[in-house]
Amino acid sequence: MTFAVSGLSWQVHHDLCGSDHFPIAIYCNRASTFETNCSWKLSNANWKAFSDKAASDLKYESVRDPDDPVGNITNILINIANHSIPKSKPKVVKHNTIWFNDECKEARKT
Repeated sequence: MTFAVSGLSWQVHHDLCGSDHFPIAIYCNRASTFETNCSWKLSNANWKAFSDKAASDLKYESVRDPDDPVGNITNILINIANHSIPKSKPKVVKHNTIWFNDECKEARKT
């Protein structure tokens, strides 16, 4: 008998495998993927534009925030970087099974 819910299915394994309980086999019915984050392409940055914009935007009056001065400066710098430093595109990566390591690969070849 097989049970299924939310992309997973499971069934009781017919062999005790040396235990006093029947093991449960769980299967994922969909591909496991995740999306990577973008990263800064520092080698392609327009450092002149970054420097000029930072000089004009990071004036004492513009960063003065009594509640969160560090957060305010950080937000200004990130905004400047977003306009002068390109980012890589996010990539969808297939998530490999954690337990399938090099030892398993070698055993499968053998």
